[in-house]
Amino acid sequence: IEERRPVDRATVFQVASVSKTVTAYAIMQLVEQQALSLDADINEVLPFAVRNPRYPEAMITLRHLLTHTSGIRDNWGVLEGTWVKDGDFPQSLRDSLSAYLLPGGEHFHARKNFYGWAPGTEHDYSNVGIALAALVAECHAGTSFEQLCEQQVFQPLEMTGPSYRLGGLEEGASVAMPYGLKRRSEHFERLGHHGYLDFPSGTLRISASDLARLLLCFMGDGEVDGARLLRPATVRDMRRISFPKVAADQGLVWYFDEMGGVRMMGHDGSDPGVASSMYYCPEDGVGFLVL
Repeated sequence: IEERRPVDRATVFQVASVSKTVTAYAIMQLVEQQALSLDADINEVLPFAVRNPRYPEAMITLRHLLTHTSGIRDNWGVLEGTWVKDGDFPQSLRDSLSAYLLPGGEHFHARKNFYGWAPGTEHDYSNVGIALAALVAECHAGTSFEQLCEQQVFQPLEMTGPSYRLGGLEEGASVAMPYGLKRRSEHFERLGHHGYLDFPSGTLRISASDLARLLLCFMGDGEVDGARLLRPATVRDMRRISFPKVAADQGLVWYFDEMGGVRMMGHDGSDPGVASSMYYCPEDGVGFLVL
């Protein structure tokens, strides 16, 4: 704002929880290849065992994580308390999530980090749950989750700008600055960027034109402009409601919502100074995104 610098097609925005849709692409590619199973115990892949302390015998699956039915809870005292201002979270996913989910870990709390219900029986939005799904993919692939997304999602769609980390953006990239409005003075305050422990859930920076290709790919049953990320059957599985009795609108990360009486599917996101929406109407094939 201070430099009166306008947004253009190359401007990169942080998209908050819309990031989860890219995370889902990378995970579902491995599921499609039968490298991972939606319904297997994630502990078969993880380097440490994750269980809800109240239900130690109940396994947690990727399907639970991707539908927010795992029982893993966002402890905002930890998540917001460890945000990094104008930088990236320094620890690996493995180190940060083990500290959060394992008894004795630096950020572990049996009640605040887990809900009091068994996996698959209730629904409550979980950023940490999506980050854990990303770690499952990372552990199987043997590469960082950021590299996995670069190789499996961004490169096939011929994107060179997106990044989950500020440090991964191209030199000289035009990055939108998050602001907050001080309502009494009508003054916009620079809030800066931030990195956090569960970064696969929200720190993606991407341009509107690149994000539109990701939406078109989902609308096109896994293909856009001849580039295919997923088979049509896989995308149909992502749209399907896995737990209709407890999460009637929740697909695999993507979910249904009603806007102006129209049933849409997509995702939105919010962080300090950040608001994003990405939806399409299955009936008429029209989509939109707002950053």
